[in-house]
Amino acid sequence: MPRLERFKEQDIPYDDLAKFGLTQEMIDDLPQSVMIRLLSSRETPLLPLKTKTVDGDDVISFARISLIRTSDGSVNAVFIPRWESNDLSEYTPEQQKMLKSGMVMVKDNNYIQFDDAIQQVISIPKDIIRQNLNILASEISLSRANYTKLMNGEVVQLGGKKETFSIGIDLNDNMGIRISKGSMMAWKEETEVEKLPHYNFGLYGCWLSDDLGNLSYVPEEEYTDEMGAEQLRAGRQRAAAAQMGSMAQHR
Repeated sequence: MPRLERFKEQDIPYDDLAKFGLTQEMIDDLPQSVMIRLLSSRETPLLPLKTKTVDGDDVISFARISLIRTSDGSVNAVFIPRWESNDLSEYTPEQQKMLKSGMVMVKDNNYIQFDDAIQQVISIPKDIIRQNLNILASEISLSRANYTKLMNGEVVQLGGKKETFSIGIDLNDNMGIRISKGSMMAWKEETEVEKLPHYNFGLYGCWLSDDLGNLSYVPEEEYTDEMGAEQLRAGRQRAAAAQMGSMAQHR
């Protein structure tokens, strides 16, 4: 099974991210599920970036972030910006429905997939995915039947009792092919990791998640009364859960 690049927190290019308004405190406060994605070569949900106009005014935009290791061994951040248009008029109503559901389609010898977070259709030539799949097939035991299923956009489950993993085409992945530990259902549910609660408290502040998956950051000194009350409530819940866990261990 191919191994994805795994980073450590000390690999994160904090100085580069700070140039776009993402301080180390903000990055360290990311929800655990988001940090896991960042350190495992996957994209974060949409994060706010701060840049300036020629007149020096601040501009806030949103982009996903992923980490890559360059040929010299250094780690850089890649930004995947959100477009403001989701024009799907060139597709039939049936195709639009399929794309909106997250399905991968083949059109004009390209795989296409709609990324709701960045509001655009991703397109990768089918031959590129075939090349990546051929490399993958040379490293794992992949039957002709499973190879065909993958090329048709299906998800296949491999392995046995000791280790099970599932593979499918996902154009959000660096290779265009995503590998997940577990069943096909786990593969399909993995994208739901970005559905975060509204409040995500950290050590220095809180990441707020809206209905569209955008994350915005509020430092602790700027908490509203509502956020302060929510933080206390969340703290009591964690304390109660820890107490219940301790009681269960001593039974």
